[in-house]
Amino acid sequence: MFYGGKRNVNEAHRKEPEYDFYIVLLAPNYGLPEPEVITLASLVRPDDGNPSTSEDIFDPTRMSGGEYWQGMRVRINGLKLVTTNGWNPTLPWSQRICIVTDGENRFFKVRPPRYSLGPAPTNWFDAIGILNQESESGVQGTNGYELFIQEVLPAEEPRLKVEQAVVVSWPSSLSNYRLLSAESPVSTNWVPVTNKPVLIGDTLNVLCTLTNTQRFFRLERIR
Repeated sequence: MFYGGKRNVNEAHRKEPEYDFYIVLLAPNYGLPEPEVITLASLVRPDDGNPSTSEDIFDPTRMSGGEYWQGMRVRINGLKLVTTNGWNPTLPWSQRICIVTDGENRFFKVRPPRYSLGPAPTNWFDAIGILNQESESGVQGTNGYELFIQEVLPAEEPRLKVEQAVVVSWPSSLSNYRLLSAESPVSTNWVPVTNKPVLIGDTLNVLCTLTNTQRFFRLERIR
């Protein structure tokens, strides 16, 4: 049953056996799923300066935007708090709201939990949590997305590390980046490295075969 932007699993107020469903425990203490890494660009458009409009990305096909990520455990990288009044676990639900930005004129609501996350971050950070929606049905069901925070982490900068074996690596939390290469740091022809990254520990690693005596690498955010 669809209501207010959410898909509810229930018996639709029917008692016939064909409407019954069962929840089966497959493995105890399995833990939480690894979060999907996204950025605010996946959820909201840049602010147009009009308070009466919503910048939430709504896709009626549910293949992108808030409808796609809703209910999923995600990691939103590269955030900074704009407001901190709601960063208090003792506040009621309606007041426990803060606004974050990605520094690119995008803004989004985050809701801290009832347990303490520590002091409000003053620097850039990454947030892990559940993508939620607080809105009514109808037109209002196309906005009201927010992140219910479970954990905050210092933002990891997309720094490259090149070893003698020409292995280029970067933090695994930045899986929403791809590796580009060029013959000059001022080149206008940066091309994607076709070798697929391999996860080793907490880093993504790409083995590169160099055909030139000099090669430059950089990361490009893809979502």
